[in-house]
Amino acid sequence: MPRNFQIGECDAEGCERAKKVHGYCDAHYRRWRKFGDPRADDPILLSKDRTGPLHPRYKGRITRRDGYVQVWRPGHPLARADGYVQEHRLVLYEAGIDVPRGAHVHHLNHVKDDNRVENLRVMTASEHMGHHTKEGTEIINQFGVFRVKSDEERKRVQQERMKRWRAANKEHIRAYKDQRRAQGLVP
Repeated sequence: MPRNFQIGECDAEGCERAKKVHGYCDAHYRRWRKFGDPRADDPILLSKDRTGPLHPRYKGRITRRDGYVQVWRPGHPLARADGYVQEHRLVLYEAGIDVPRGAHVHHLNHVKDDNRVENLRVMTASEHMGHHTKEGTEIINQFGVFRVKSDEERKRVQQERMKRWRAANKEHIRAYKDQRRAQGLVP
């Protein structure tokens, strides 16, 4: 343990942060070193408090490393705990378009910071994945390794499955149709 490290709260009045050096927290210790007074008038901005307008490089919105734009809107229904909302979801919200829980927002031109309403589409996760996977590539998940099929191949496989299901369930299908005819629902 460092020689000056102390346990407890900062000695500066009203500060509840842990004391570290000479009885002060890091912020008050820096003030004491710089100004000779741990309670100097400069506001203490911790890194967790330097979000949104308090951040020195804040311009109303930020672009994440993955290319998506986030807007500072604390208190908004779509805001995360840090106060930011993904801009593409905010644009749809303000346009009155509902994005259900679990739904994805697809950028039609694949440009993540082009958040015009006409460039955005709401879709399911599987539909969205279909837009971003190339035919012939392999997908690995908890169920195994799968090759992405073309639309034609997918339709052919689905038709074959339906044919097998109909053959196995002929009697159930016939009984269902007879019941519908008896109720007058089918001519």
